[in-house]
Amino acid sequence: MEEKTLKVIFLGTPEFASVVLKSLLEWDGCDVVCVVSQPDKPKGRGKKLIPTPVKDLALRYGVDVIQPNNINDKNVVSRLRSFGADVLVVAAYGQILSSDVLNIAPLGAINVHASLLPKYRGASPIQWAMLKGEKITGITIMKMDEGLDTGPILAQKVIAIDIYDDAKTLHDKLAVEGAKILIKSLKAMKDKDFVLVSQDERYASYAPMLKKKDGLIDWNRPVKEVHNHIRAMYPWPGAHFYWNRPKDKKRIMLKVFPGCPSFEDTKGVSPGTILGDKSSIKIACKDYFYIPFKVQPESSKPLNPEAFFCGYLK
Repeated sequence: MEEKTLKVIFLGTPEFASVVLKSLLEWDGCDVVCVVSQPDKPKGRGKKLIPTPVKDLALRYGVDVIQPNNINDKNVVSRLRSFGADVLVVAAYGQILSSDVLNIAPLGAINVHASLLPKYRGASPIQWAMLKGEKITGITIMKMDEGLDTGPILAQKVIAIDIYDDAKTLHDKLAVEGAKILIKSLKAMKDKDFVLVSQDERYASYAPMLKKKDGLIDWNRPVKEVHNHIRAMYPWPGAHFYWNRPKDKKRIMLKVFPGCPSFEDTKGVSPGTILGDKSSIKIACKDYFYIPFKVQPESSKPLNPEAFFCGYLK
């Protein structure tokens, strides 16, 4: 008897979701019958509409894409139901799903979430795990309910956070692992060989969406906390602070790229002070110096230590 192919509706928007979608499109155990993504947004000086990473990938594979402003609209729900899907797969879609949407398919909706739930529910789990100095994070495959990442768990995979990881490198690791564990979970659902485990609310925490202002660096904090903050903010919203340029004392915004903490204490040096030479620059924290690999003054491109020293410190 031929094995049943799962009919999947996929909901997702950013790069993380496109990695997950690609794994589904290349797996012969399912048929992605429709992709749902957020509406295109204008970018650049010309405000040209740019397709989401998920839409771009789906179109290249010849899959139908819909981009509703409100996925819970009854006409949208009716259209999705017409695909006759077995399951909905959600990864960083960007809209809250109503019970009508969650119940479109007989197997319900499952979500690929970039944390070890119930920790870091919400929109920015990767960044908040790093901000809080976690040593590990991971992927959770969860059956969705109407709460915010509160549904029962199908599977989890632990991922270590390296001292030199930033939000981008950790994002890429989690996307790849999320795709792998999703396929295993869908196979288990097809075989009806899975157990749902309720989340323990005692350990729940939240990871709200980041804003531009969250990137502001407080150099009065220990270097370990500063390092976690800078790497959590890369590449968006970007870690920055306001610095008085030595040559004219003009106050400018200086973006700081991830680097590493040093073991040199800052005794007698005010937090936020920049010292350095052509080989490296260092910025004083509460206890030790921080060594960024690049900085970017406003209205400039990113500069390595030598270029920044010659242009701004020499």
